Amino acid sequence: MTSTKLKQEPNIQLHKHVISDMVLVATDQLLLSIREQCKVSESGQVLSEIVLQDTPGYICVASASLAATTFLNKTIQFVQVNKTTLQTDSTTNVDVNAYGIASYRNHLVVSYIHPPGVKIISKDGTTIRNLDNTTAERDVFKFPRCIATSSDGSIYMYVTDWGTDEITRLD
Repeated sequence: MTSTKLKQEPNIQLHKHVISDMVLVATDQLLLSIREQCKVSESGQVLSEIVLQDTPGYICVASASLAATTFLNKTIQFVQVNKTTLQTDSTTNVDVNAYGIASYRNHLVVSYIHPPGVKIISKDGTTIRNLDNTTAERDVFKFPRCIATSSDGSIYMYVTDWGTDEITRLD
């Protein structure tokens, strides 16, 4: 057995803002999605923040300097993440209200609820592959939300489902 010590770092002061999601964009940098904002923080200090079109939902790292966040108005906003600055990039329209989002082999994976399913899409919003209860052999999802993909580029994806209290692994 091995033991691990946890070290507490300085707290990030958010002044009662609710965090929708957060991702690690560099060794010591977090990108936070907060009501109508994204903030990048390092060692307890907010380095940069931007105001977005609406309240962001889930967020993912799409490439080395690009993050993507979902909105419930059928759009995905891309955000350029540099060492100490953020700036808005392009917006992509999608044909569903995307909730969860993850990056997968230079594409995005999004979850949606009406009808419940998961799509692999290109960065311009084109559907590459769709899995929902009408395309599967059985009802797979009720309320799919969070998505995790393997970082090594293999074909595994995991989707949480609030309606079934399950995590589904997709190959």
